[in-house]
Amino acid sequence: MAGFSIPLPFLDEAAKLQLKESSNHLRTVSAEPIHAVKVKLHARGSQSLDLANPKQKKIIDQYDTWTAARAALSAKKRKQLKHQSSQSVESVSCARHLCSKCQTFPLQSCLTSPEPGRIWTSPLKRLIWHQNDCPLCSLLTRSLCQPQNDPLMHPTVSVNLPENLRKDTMQTWLTALLLDDVWLNTKVSWGHLQRWPFAVQETEAEKESAETDPTDMPRISSGSLSQGFVATTIDKGDKSTDTKSRLIQATSPCYVAISNNSTAPGLLDVKLWGYPRGKRTQIMALSSFRLRIESEWPIFQSARENTPLSYGHILDSDHIDLSLGRMWLDHCEQSHGVSCSKQGWPFKLGRPDFFRLIDVDDLSVVEVTGSQAWSYRYVALSYVRGHAEIYKLLRNNKNRLVRTHGLFKVFRHNLSKTVRDAISATRAFGERYLWIDSLCIVHDDEVEKRQQLDVMDRIYGNAVLTLVVADAEHAGVGISGVEEGSREIQQICEEIEPGIRMMLPLPETRSLALTPWNNRAWTFQERLMSRRLAIFTNGQLVWRCHRTVAFEDMTAAERAEEAEDFPLLSMVPQMTGIKSPGESYINCSLIKLDSGKTQVVRSAAFKEYASLVTQYTRRRLHYPSDVLDAFAGLSHVMELCFKCAINKGLPENLLDTAILWRPVERLRRRAADSTPSWSWAGWEGSVKYEDAFRMYKDDWTLKRIPSHDGTEPFRPLLRWFVPKNGGLQLINGNGLGVPLQTETENLPKEWDKHPPFLSPRGSEDEDNLGYWNYIMDDIENMLLDSSKVAEIRAHVEVSDLPETLIPKLSDRNLIFRTSCTEALSFGRIKRSAVVDPKIPLQYPILQLANTRAERQVGHLRLDGDGPRLFDPGRHSLIVISEALYFNISQNDQQDDREDFPLYNVMLIEWKEGGPLAERLGLGRVYKHAWKTFEPPPVAKVVVLG
Repeated sequence: MAGFSIPLPFLDEAAKLQLKESSNHLRTVSAEPIHAVKVKLHARGSQSLDLANPKQKKIIDQYDTWTAARAALSAKKRKQLKHQSSQSVESVSCARHLCSKCQTFPLQSCLTSPEPGRIWTSPLKRLIWHQNDCPLCSLLTRSLCQPQNDPLMHPTVSVNLPENLRKDTMQTWLTALLLDDVWLNTKVSWGHLQRWPFAVQETEAEKESAETDPTDMPRISSGSLSQGFVATTIDKGDKSTDTKSRLIQATSPCYVAISNNSTAPGLLDVKLWGYPRGKRTQIMALSSFRLRIESEWPIFQSARENTPLSYGHILDSDHIDLSLGRMWLDHCEQSHGVSCSKQGWPFKLGRPDFFRLIDVDDLSVVEVTGSQAWSYRYVALSYVRGHAEIYKLLRNNKNRLVRTHGLFKVFRHNLSKTVRDAISATRAFGERYLWIDSLCIVHDDEVEKRQQLDVMDRIYGNAVLTLVVADAEHAGVGISGVEEGSREIQQICEEIEPGIRMMLPLPETRSLALTPWNNRAWTFQERLMSRRLAIFTNGQLVWRCHRTVAFEDMTAAERAEEAEDFPLLSMVPQMTGIKSPGESYINCSLIKLDSGKTQVVRSAAFKEYASLVTQYTRRRLHYPSDVLDAFAGLSHVMELCFKCAINKGLPENLLDTAILWRPVERLRRRAADSTPSWSWAGWEGSVKYEDAFRMYKDDWTLKRIPSHDGTEPFRPLLRWFVPKNGGLQLINGNGLGVPLQTETENLPKEWDKHPPFLSPRGSEDEDNLGYWNYIMDDIENMLLDSSKVAEIRAHVEVSDLPETLIPKLSDRNLIFRTSCTEALSFGRIKRSAVVDPKIPLQYPILQLANTRAERQVGHLRLDGDGPRLFDPGRHSLIVISEALYFNISQNDQQDDREDFPLYNVMLIEWKEGGPLAERLGLGRVYKHAWKTFEPPPVAKVVVLG
């Protein structure tokens, strides 16, 4: 850059002598031609040099030689110099000036008017030579030594490394390299070249006379010299011709290229280009990362005015600059609009009628009631309480804490470190009020505690921001980085010119998915329902909203990092069950095809629900009884979408779909008195729902592919009842677990209306042929088991239940009449499937024939670790719904079938002889096999708990 001054360091006689001895063998060749660049050197006065002039260029070559020599001085040599010279050694070893190549870097144009494309290149050899003296060379080599940028970890490089380099990283290799002064030469020995991790080319020089000095450097191109290192060896030669030949090995080109990035002024893309070892390798990017230039120059700041949220921040190594939080929040509120500030579901839910906040300025607890709720702007805290002792709001201290400065006396000695740091962070973010569970809920008042737990969705949904303490195991740890000296961070940054710094993005923080906070069940809904998150992790601060991910040094977009999949809850109209014009069913769960037939499809709301259940069941609960409480906020939001009640975690108007959850691993049953077995909440472990699918034609073949809004592989059969006011009540008004438009609407005519061997209580058209089919079913059941005739009906009355059971009924029970069989057994499975506790047990279902021969008619996946054997009298299979495919995960049947040839069946265990039962697993059985079981299936009332 024109006008840039480089002061040649002053050296006394002793230092000059040492440098001369070290530089006698050096050959410094400019990496690339330098034209029309003027540099001022203060060496015995000032003179202006034109590098295009070959005579004047020698001064620059001499300067490069001395720079490389300084880099070669070991700690021992520097110590010797200190005793021999009155000049401070630091003035020799720490004189950091841009080398001649780095002086050509177009720094100012990058800051003010960057042009896209490559702007600068330099061989790796030159960076190695000048890394101790040139700040830009130092920055680039240090960046390459970071684990995420290490070229030796590149897959193509690592598999082809020589044996002696297999355990090396770029850092260890470079450290070993600099201990040997040989690498400060262009010419190295053959053995040294074997420690070069990248490609080495091998050629044979022309034969020369034996009189030629064998130690002379063979003639090779200046380009090869400038790009890398060269080694030669002497062959024995041909005695008949009295000549000798030389074999030449040279490192293939390996260089750093820097390009402007159009995302923001001062943003640079850096790539290390080179050839890996191996046969027929091609040049490729062995490392890729970004650098950021930061300057307070007014001309640079004005260039960023039109670039939203573009910044380069030099960090304090011992604490976080919390003013960044205020900047992020202001930018989000001003620029992101409804996507972050005005989500639909928090406003539909409204604000709580009563809640408390902490006034961080006054250090007191504030009670908010009624119409005041909308006038308070506040921040919420999400953290892991763990086993730490924390100061709580109780009945006996409530009056004291609501007074002015009520928290002052307990602030330092009683409040946990995390709470104190959260109060400090809230102040720094420019906010006054903070919600923390420990100080905003009276913990020894069970009525109030229940009320507050039921409004967690509104607490976090209406907070302007949620502070997240992600890496702390418990509340006593505190928030790393809030107080001075509470963190240690090393940012790779160099001052390239006074007032201009260049930095490497901070290393990627610990994956949020692996933090204690993200593994806790309670924090799941807190994360999803928040509008914005300010996450403290690994001593760093990370910002997340619906539109931006930002770190302390720069945004994720500027760091070229793909943001970790970490979604916030955002309910769009489709997820709230808005139906298309002319549709007869809500939630888009039932659609009528052109053929006139009706299918069950996966609604957007259920797709979101299924994803939430899968994520939630992976998390840990300290108290198993909290499983539904920690999901209550999300349940309230999903109730808006399904327009129905969420019963023990399952939506009632999609109960037939929701009850078909399956285990991902072997589950463990929670306490039976807390949650029912038919809900995923009744089991500890991860569960999921099968994907819906679509059919498409590929090469004249129909195939099924998973689709979030495709066809559900089931059709309903049951009428579901729940206990209510001493009697039984149909869910959804009609007992159906699919959403019909009205309570009186019937299922489509082409669907089966009930499980086999059951008859409806009545029919709209007794002359209809279907009615006589139902009558034949009744007759068949009467002939098979006359004692069950009165029970063969879909409707269930309280009188159908044992009198001793009626007082025990609760909201944990689902009651229905269905077809039941015990004429089966479990087939054998592989021993490996039994031994591995992470794999759910899946058994073939075998039908027992009159000949005692067994044939597979279905399959069953157990929820837990048993039973291993089917015990008739204790266990039964019951019909739940119709099924379309034997196993949707297999592509063994590629037909676009419209009939449903299977039943979804549930394995149950009878309690107290029945009808009370618990779910043990779920499977599928072919319809034709079910109807031929011997003895035949019978109708039973099941009280599922």
